[in-house]
Amino acid sequence: DRRDDPSCLATDDAIIKEHKLKVFAGSRVCFVGFPEDETQHMAEVLASNGGATCPLDDPDCTHVVVDEHNTVVAPECSARVHVVKAEWFWASVQNEEAQDERDYLFKDYLDELSRRSSVGGAGAGAGGQEEAGGAGAAAA
Repeated sequence: DRRDDPSCLATDDAIIKEHKLKVFAGSRVCFVGFPEDETQHMAEVLASNGGATCPLDDPDCTHVVVDEHNTVVAPECSARVHVVKAEWFWASVQNEEAQDERDYLFKDYLDELSRRSSVGGAGAGAGGQEEAGGAGAAAA
């Protein structure tokens, strides 16, 4: 314990590294839409960075990480849960700190796909907008 050592600085890289929380400390994450081998790999990376996997209906789930390339509908979950693209997970690992979820929201991605399909006309018919966005997303 170096608490009483005047030469010990909280800004020292060695001290920071020793006491810094892991990236996903306290996080309970559900992976949706990924192939089994990728889910397994991401679960291992999550665990090594202090987090734990959980099912989608877990009341303690903090994040749902979605493979946006294989998922066209947002998963049903509590409003408290951050539903983010896989990019959030990997950017957090790479930067060694959890990134701001608002920059990686899956809903924003779906909204953008819907706008693109509406503007381009591909898949946008007289039917409901969600159906058109879903069809356009699957074809994109």
